Amino acid sequence: MCSILLIVNFFIRRIFIELKEHFKLYKSGKQ
Repeated sequence: MCSILLIVNFFIRRIFIELKEHFKLYKSGKQ
């Protein structure tokens, strides 16, 4: 049970970081 939560947390963090990077690239590309 605890390991599943850790894996889910890891994936959410990775997706969040990738989304932030994409947003930064999108903003810099627009300017």
